[in-house]
Amino acid sequence: MCLIRDECVLFAMLIVQCIGGLPVMALMKLCGISYAVIYAFGFVLSISLTFAPRLRSCCSTFVGHVNEYGICLFLVTHSALLTLSTYTLYEFLVPFFKSNNFLEFCEKNKLADNLTHTGCERLQGLYALSLVALTMVNLASLYLLLLGSRITRKNWSDSARLIKGDAMC
Repeated sequence: MCLIRDECVLFAMLIVQCIGGLPVMALMKLCGISYAVIYAFGFVLSISLTFAPRLRSCCSTFVGHVNEYGICLFLVTHSALLTLSTYTLYEFLVPFFKSNNFLEFCEKNKLADNLTHTGCERLQGLYALSLVALTMVNLASLYLLLLGSRITRKNWSDSARLIKGDAMC
């Protein structure tokens, strides 16, 4: 029962990460592309890590590789995503701390040259919303790291129990 709850929460946190990362993808070119690539890899890895034990009967080699290397890749990927979103949070805060006038800072640093081509007038409000969204993403990323390790521990214990049961028969 707890495993199903953990899996559902993992999916919910992945969705929160995606929705919270949309401002990064829209307002910052290089960070946005990096975020999208790391998120996509982390999403696929999270799904495979969660459902690998259920494929034990048909894909035992895949399950073995996921059990061996999956948690390491999961932790590295989600830590990289957490680091990138923290850096992006800093980048969104810079205009508010460096200058008293956001419009001057925006025009001077060409912040309007983003993927959505949003002008400097609307960009200040979007940056403020992005700060809230990225804070939510950072909290979701931290919780995902905890959930991933908890799900992996349960998968390892279930796998060991099944292997021990097969050896006794």
